[in-house]
Amino acid sequence: MFLSLLFLWFHVLIFTATAAEFQTHYCELTTNSHTNNTSFYLNLIEVLDSLASDTTINAKRFLHKSAGSIQPNIAYGLYLCRADLLPNDCRNCLLEARKNITNTCPLSKVAVSWSDNCMLRYANYSMVSVMNSVTFIAECNKVNVSGQVSEQNRFWQDAMNFMGRLAKRAPSNEKEMFAYDELSYNETETVYGYVQCTPDLSGSDCNRCLQVSIDRLPQYCHGRVGARVLAASCNVRIEIYKFLQFPTASSEKPGKKKIPSKIIAAIVAIVGFLVVAMAICFLFLVKKPFRPITSREIKDETDIDESGIITEQSLQFELGTIEDATNNFSIENKVGEGGFGVVYKAWSKWKNGDAVEILDANMVDSSSENEALRCMHIALLCVQEDDELRPSMASVVLMLNSNSFALPVPENPPFVSRKRVGYMTSELLESDNSLCTVVNDTSLITDVHPR
Repeated sequence: MFLSLLFLWFHVLIFTATAAEFQTHYCELTTNSHTNNTSFYLNLIEVLDSLASDTTINAKRFLHKSAGSIQPNIAYGLYLCRADLLPNDCRNCLLEARKNITNTCPLSKVAVSWSDNCMLRYANYSMVSVMNSVTFIAECNKVNVSGQVSEQNRFWQDAMNFMGRLAKRAPSNEKEMFAYDELSYNETETVYGYVQCTPDLSGSDCNRCLQVSIDRLPQYCHGRVGARVLAASCNVRIEIYKFLQFPTASSEKPGKKKIPSKIIAAIVAIVGFLVVAMAICFLFLVKKPFRPITSREIKDETDIDESGIITEQSLQFELGTIEDATNNFSIENKVGEGGFGVVYKAWSKWKNGDAVEILDANMVDSSSENEALRCMHIALLCVQEDDELRPSMASVVLMLNSNSFALPVPENPPFVSRKRVGYMTSELLESDNSLCTVVNDTSLITDVHPR
């Protein structure tokens, strides 16, 4: 709080600010200050109570009243709420201002109370249609634009041009006398501006009040990222954060009409319906009676744990699928076997560069052919005759999950007798499990050595 006495009129300017809401008061003390038992004081209480209890707050958010019939005892009062406030919020602000102004300025015949949301003003003379830009208070944002003077100058040059355009728009809105908008600044930030006059002013008086107030912004707050000047007849504010509560991002501009929200909602609904309908039609058009199962689809249907490793359950295939792929576990399709079972079909094809010929078109399409060949390559590495050359399970997981991992050329797999294969094949076919589970003779299992 600070106290400033001007010796001519003994003006008292009392400033208070809280973290929750900005508030400030202007109290004018003169030699004709009233006391609490005068007729003026009684008329003043009537005016303030009437303004604070107004239940007919209109779109202007503005009202002026008076009480008394004989000078110098007539009291005049008015209020102005921010244009974006709901009536109830405006009323709450006035009730708070009514309580504060009489406590802060108990003996003043002229006083103004400003806050974030409203202004309450009274005097012992008529204030209607009289422009007053002399009575004002400036408040600065506490954050600096930048440590560089050139950046501060650029910000305020853009800000002043932006606020000047708003000052020209506000008087054209004769019913409400305000304008607001936003400005993109520095490609990453948005600047928000707001100007407002009391609606009793003429267009020219409103413009003059706003221009004077805008010129004061850099005078008091140059280098800061936001500022406001609150005068008795107008107020201006600029910030880098959104401080208004309007439903749209910008006020209406001359020559432009807002599209009703109902029409926008209808358009969005129609477009959404058309997109869904087109998607459904597309799916029906491209659908075929039967199509190959791609490796990507198989991958999507597999179980993958949180670490991204394919689980044991995801590597199981239906018995019928494996029978078709191996020609009923034919000895001619057997490649070899390792510690986890028998591997069927196609070392010779692989060695001759014809591995693609053994791919089942019903299981692999052209788009996943490389993936299938890579899996076949990894399988052959796992059944090499020299167990020292076989990759560890950790290496296999890496090979399956990374296409950038270079695969070595596999050596010949070991072959076993027809008798052993025939025995295992018949045992598999007699199994009543729905999923294929290869049961190996423990004598065939390669000893596992950590690598």
